[in-house]
Amino acid sequence: MRLENGSRNYFKDDQIEFHRFVGGCLLLWFSGKTTCGGFFRVCNMFLLDLAGLRQHDRRHYRLILLITMAIHIGKPSNSQLAGTVSKCNKEGEPVNIPGITDDPCISCVCRKGQVECEKTKCKALEGCHAILFDGPSRKCCDTCKGCWYNGSNYDSTSTWSNPTQPCEEFSCRAGVVTKSKKKCYVPCKHPTMQRGRCCPSCTGCFYSGKEYKDGDEFSLTTDPCVKCTCEKGNMTCVRHTCAVLNCPKESVHKPEGECCPQCKGMRRIFDLPTSCYFAKRVFSNGSTFQPEKCTECMCLEGTSVCDKITCPPIDCAPDDRIEEPGACCQKCKPKRNCIFQGQGYKHHEEWRPSICTHCTCDDGVTYCQRERCSNALWCPQGYKLKFEPGSCCPKCTEHDAVCTVFGDPHYRTFDGKMYNFQGSCKYLLAKDCKGREFTIKVRNGVRLSSGFAWTQMLVILLGKSRISFLQNLVVKIDRKRVVLPHVVPGHFSVRRDGHSVTFKSDVGLKVVWDGDSFLEVTASSRFKNRLCGLCGNYNGQEADDLTGKDKRVYLHGEEFGHSWRIGSKKACKVKPMLRRLRSPCDKDFHAKIRANRHCNVLYSRIFAKCRKEIKVHPYITSCVTDMCDCPAGRQCSCESIRAYAHECARAEFEIDWEKDSACTSLEKPSCPKGAVFSKCAPACHVTCKNYTKVKKCSKLCVAGCVCKKGRVFHKNRCIPIGKCSRKKPVSSKTGTDPS
Repeated sequence: MRLENGSRNYFKDDQIEFHRFVGGCLLLWFSGKTTCGGFFRVCNMFLLDLAGLRQHDRRHYRLILLITMAIHIGKPSNSQLAGTVSKCNKEGEPVNIPGITDDPCISCVCRKGQVECEKTKCKALEGCHAILFDGPSRKCCDTCKGCWYNGSNYDSTSTWSNPTQPCEEFSCRAGVVTKSKKKCYVPCKHPTMQRGRCCPSCTGCFYSGKEYKDGDEFSLTTDPCVKCTCEKGNMTCVRHTCAVLNCPKESVHKPEGECCPQCKGMRRIFDLPTSCYFAKRVFSNGSTFQPEKCTECMCLEGTSVCDKITCPPIDCAPDDRIEEPGACCQKCKPKRNCIFQGQGYKHHEEWRPSICTHCTCDDGVTYCQRERCSNALWCPQGYKLKFEPGSCCPKCTEHDAVCTVFGDPHYRTFDGKMYNFQGSCKYLLAKDCKGREFTIKVRNGVRLSSGFAWTQMLVILLGKSRISFLQNLVVKIDRKRVVLPHVVPGHFSVRRDGHSVTFKSDVGLKVVWDGDSFLEVTASSRFKNRLCGLCGNYNGQEADDLTGKDKRVYLHGEEFGHSWRIGSKKACKVKPMLRRLRSPCDKDFHAKIRANRHCNVLYSRIFAKCRKEIKVHPYITSCVTDMCDCPAGRQCSCESIRAYAHECARAEFEIDWEKDSACTSLEKPSCPKGAVFSKCAPACHVTCKNYTKVKKCSKLCVAGCVCKKGRVFHKNRCIPIGKCSRKKPVSSKTGTDPS
């Protein structure tokens, strides 16, 4: 074969290969060291190794093989040498066997006293058009020409990068170095850049509605040359440049779905250190050439070094691409914008004209779709339907967990378990046992019988702040009494809300205290699986709510409650002990009748709808227990009724229960003529004697009667200011009506 320019005969003469082939095959056969089938397989392998031969020459050599086999096929079998196992003594050392290890592809070694031989497996060289003739010192495997670049040798098919320029990449293919720059594809709005990386990464491995795992790699459907990799939850997409191919155009093909074209076939060449062989042509050292558009190459010491422009990623289908004259890269066809309700939108831009309508611009055409909500939306226990901002349809969102303490104390945990505990010491009510963001402690007192207890006060520890809630709605912060409302911006607030005080913190904690013994703690869902104490562990499972401080799951509330006692026994009102308490109503029939009469409001019509969803029996039992041990002048049924009403309200049953219960007379006393009842009335009454000098009242508001606008208190009634006597008014210091 000759070069296209006819300047020199670059390949070995085919006749030399022919004589080498025939001589080797005949020597192998006549030696008697192989079988007929083995002879044909080995010689045929030699034949296939002669990649530069013409097709009709190969057929000619195969015919010679068949004739040779036919002449000697009748040779007696006893003329063949019998195979034997060679022995050896030096374990692990190479063994030289004449006639076998002379072949550079066969190596023998001593293993367990026997000689074992292996044949070297050579790499496939399909597609290499620069296979080197290795001259007199023939090696086992043929080699595809490598590259010499910046003082280093690189094997063919190897790739490397520049440590100081992470976007530069290099590849070696059949004596050609391709130098290019990576192009980044960023499918997110807020990428993050990592040191030492060329391209930024996107948080989360999501693309086209699919989630990828760490280590996954994928290509874009619109551009197979863009490779995306998921690593440690981040996704990075890079467009690489295809290597410059060292083969003629007629040998180039591109497999379907692949990014880069490939060479097919093989070719043998002599390696000329000072010249470069490229696609059937030879270039002298220092010469330049342009094998393809936008690619410049130079021959440097036997290696063709090519600078190739990397085209940016294309996010459009092949049919929507165009290539302008003289341009190196394709680009997407320009798309038309859309006009919708007098406003312009770009191609592929999305917008919502209303909360339930979604529109998209597609090459000048606006497509809108209206979102429809299902009529069969249902949420599991612990979740509720809620409209999120910007959403058309409601979604199931997890409830904030509520723990309620009421009466002699009865507890309803965050996960809904009801139990009684009559301890009269200090206890840990609720605590963030993992994040340690807050702690709530309570102190219990005793009732009349000294057997039943009630919540006397509570303390919230939040960061460096200590908030104490005492009887009669007294609030102390860091042991100092404060006037409500009290707000610490960015931290917490305490406000008066009718007959109770409400504490709210920015961490997602809310506490309601009625100043007597009713207590309600609300924890946001971010505290799930983080809490401990008398209010339970808030893990969505009621069965293990009675898990004590010692990690044991108790069967009874008394044992469980005592495990969460804090402080010494000196702080207890009575000695802590486990015993079965008997209600005073067991001995007093009239007290039992009175208790049932006050608690039967829970069976009334106003709670009928709520009773279908929420069990009322535990609250009835708690109510009767409280009434049986109730001090004179108190309405002990109100806390159980209020607790059930709050539970109904959380289930979206709004109930006005006070007017149908005995709690009304205590909470809404009759007011004199001209006055109205208020849950938060001024503690400083305005009278005829002080109406001209009364300033803003500094005392806490209280539930009580207040005169209508333009009237003042006078002799237990409200009169117009104009009817007050003209005596010199004095200021009120006591906050009561002195007249």
